[in-house]
Amino acid sequence: MDDADSLEACLAIDLVVAWRVYWLTMVGREKPDIGCDQFLSEEEWRVLSAWATGKMADGPPRAQQVMRWIGKLGG
Repeated sequence: MDDADSLEACLAIDLVVAWRVYWLTMVGREKPDIGCDQFLSEEEWRVLSAWATGKMADGPPRAQQVMRWIGKLGG
């Protein structure tokens, strides 16, 4: 982050991540009972489930649960 170009690139990545977290938050609030496979890939929700529970989930968890796990990642 020594120059404006590298700062701009970092902010662009942060913007995409922030938008996706915001969008997932809205999905979790509006449709808390849908399966997370509607908005996360199988690899994403399996890794998240293993991190949060210590075991691999058999099926996709609900959107509301996934949003809580993601919130824990952010602190």
